[in-house]
Amino acid sequence: MTFTGRVAVVTGASSGIGAAVATDLARRGARVVAVARRADRLAEVVETCRTSSPESISHPADVSSRATCDEIVATTEARFGRVDILVNNAGMSIHKHAARTSVEEIERLMAVNFFAPVYLSMAALPGMLERRDGSIVNVTSVAGYVPNPGEAAYGASKAALSRWSHGLGVDLDGTGVHVGVLSPG
Repeated sequence: MTFTGRVAVVTGASSGIGAAVATDLARRGARVVAVARRADRLAEVVETCRTSSPESISHPADVSSRATCDEIVATTEARFGRVDILVNNAGMSIHKHAARTSVEEIERLMAVNFFAPVYLSMAALPGMLERRDGSIVNVTSVAGYVPNPGEAAYGASKAALSRWSHGLGVDLDGTGVHVGVLSPG
């Protein structure tokens, strides 16, 4: 697959896997829209991206709301005409015993880890389907398959994202839109 000229939205791009993916895609010629909450760190990543892909931009945002996710895709499409690659990498964990975790903490975690990828994918999908071309990559975790102490909510969110991704991939078979899952851990 060639990445030259492609438009890639990468969430959680201010550090770790997201930063590595954003800079690698830029090195391969993609125009990167790097998304994360930490604007200062995001700016550093985008500066690195711009050495290979000058049109790359930062989009500081908290992906926990549907409106924000819709706006990220709309802004990308307005600026670049489309979203070719969507890497849903933003995530958070609680690292707390389930009995001491509040429902509000779990809701926030599910908003970032599960619903944000759903919102972003569903916003980008119509254009991908129309062009019969696109890739959605959802970053899950081994914790979605193997429970860890203090990560009941985190594991559940990653398991949900994994199952949704596989189901989405089945539904999109033959459309030209690929769905992949990356499960580090």
